[in-house]
Amino acid sequence: MRKSNLKAKDRRLHSLSPLGYLMTLFALIVLCFSSIPASGIQPSRSVGSAAHSEAPRLGVLPPKNPPANEPPIPNYYNECSAQQTVDNSVSCTEVALAAIDNARANERVRSMSFDLNAFEMMAPLEQLFVIVNLERIDRGLQPVKYVTTQLDQFAQTGADDSTDPTSPHTLTGGATVSSWGSIWAVGFPNVLIANYFWMYDDGFGSPNGDCTSARAPGCWAHRDIILMPNARSGCYLAMGDGLDVVARGISYADLLVEGCGALPGDVTLTWADVESALGGTRHFNVSTQSLVPPSDFPSSYSDWLETENASTSYSWSITSGTLPPGFALSSAGQLTGPNSDPTQIYSFTVTASETGAPSITASKTFSLGSGESPGTTTTTTLSTSTTTPLMTTTTTTPSTTTTTPVKMTTTTIHHVSIPSAPRIRATSPTKGDVSVIIVGSVNSHGDAVVEFQTSIDTSIWHNISRLANGRFLIRHLRSGKSYRIRLRAVSKAGAGHPSQEMSVRVK
Repeated sequence: MRKSNLKAKDRRLHSLSPLGYLMTLFALIVLCFSSIPASGIQPSRSVGSAAHSEAPRLGVLPPKNPPANEPPIPNYYNECSAQQTVDNSVSCTEVALAAIDNARANERVRSMSFDLNAFEMMAPLEQLFVIVNLERIDRGLQPVKYVTTQLDQFAQTGADDSTDPTSPHTLTGGATVSSWGSIWAVGFPNVLIANYFWMYDDGFGSPNGDCTSARAPGCWAHRDIILMPNARSGCYLAMGDGLDVVARGISYADLLVEGCGALPGDVTLTWADVESALGGTRHFNVSTQSLVPPSDFPSSYSDWLETENASTSYSWSITSGTLPPGFALSSAGQLTGPNSDPTQIYSFTVTASETGAPSITASKTFSLGSGESPGTTTTTTLSTSTTTPLMTTTTTTPSTTTTTPVKMTTTTIHHVSIPSAPRIRATSPTKGDVSVIIVGSVNSHGDAVVEFQTSIDTSIWHNISRLANGRFLIRHLRSGKSYRIRLRAVSKAGAGHPSQEMSVRVK
């Protein structure tokens, strides 16, 4: 067992001497909690090197640390699966992000702001790079600028071996590594939750294997490394990420370094690339298939247009063509008019525009009148809607001096997002019937919804057709009885998350 070269009370990064690197002694202690997977969760960290100090800017920055661990609110383990694959499902990532934002609020740090759909489409290795920089930038620190092949290899070795990665002395391109830090964790469902433990649950009483007492030097060390000081003049921050599937679950590893000198010659990803991708990859479209004929309404015509994958507020307008006489479209998407069919065909294009920045629009052409035909869709999305990883290929030929090549893992874990849980409203308008409507929109992540399913008082799901007015009608129920109704959307990716149960008493 090696002795630590660090002082007992010093848990910061330390400068490298010209004679070699200083490393810490680490202890890995598996802690099991009733609310986490039985396989256990272990975060670990390794500190080498060290850097200059810098005054805190926003929130709590080293050398200060939070006064106590933050329990996750909401508890993401109610929504996330603990399997041998990364859980990038909407329900899991949204609740994990909510827990992070809640913990940030106690530091007076703003909530994370980025396109979650774009984040979910990224490979987990890319997500590790993203989450480190979002934690840094929102506290006023510089982002880590580069991910490199060389540092990925070192980080991957740590992930494969379930330990903290080590660092090279010199970066590809010739820069000297003047400071570095590495962290590791195993057993977390996804990158956001690993980040939660590194940043907000890293003190005494947490799964941090190096924080064995309230004053142990390893307490909050994962957080200290993520928030390492900005690079000095003539230097830059770079990073490597690793991920592997081991017996205890997903093994994550990060290696952060300060390089001084020439820029790295093996960059696979830059923060500028990621910022562009995080701008949005949403497939926003008008979901209404066709308009209900006005004559189907017993009184004045009133139909609502709907969208899919709208993440902010949006407004509706007529951008071409003409509505029939007496008809109008509100900015909220309500089309109104008389309950008589126009004697001629009126074609018009409606456009839904998100009011957030940057704005995304989607359009569809409809017609009303004799010979009415379904509308055709024109969808506009932001750029960068790529299905391939942002990173360049990192497979390399081992050096002739290497007897055992380093195992390389590119993007081998893929996730297809299923539709989100719809918010529903259920009523019993007539005897023996229940009417269900979707409130808002269903996020299908770009895959078209092919059908809807409902369950009534059981876990068995049945297909149900959506009527032309956007409602679902469940008939032939027993009058006077209360039923528990759920609804879910189905896309090519599979059956989506179910809505909350609605209890309805049938007339």
